[in-house]
Amino acid sequence: MPMAAGSGEKPSNSSIKPNTTTEFATQTSTNTTSHTKTEAEEAADRLYEERIEEEYAKREGGA
Repeated sequence: MPMAAGSGEKPSNSSIKPNTTTEFATQTSTNTTSHTKTEAEEAADRLYEERIEEEYAKREGGA
């Protein structure tokens, strides 16, 4: 009695490739939309920069 499922050959998946280029492009385009920062965001950014500079200064001082 012959097998109904086929001749036993497995389908090749070599033609199926993930489309990472399109996915990356979609993510990038949504992340690059213009965004004006609020006053609070700008203040938080300045504070962050100050703290990072202080941390680097501590490390450069030989801590």
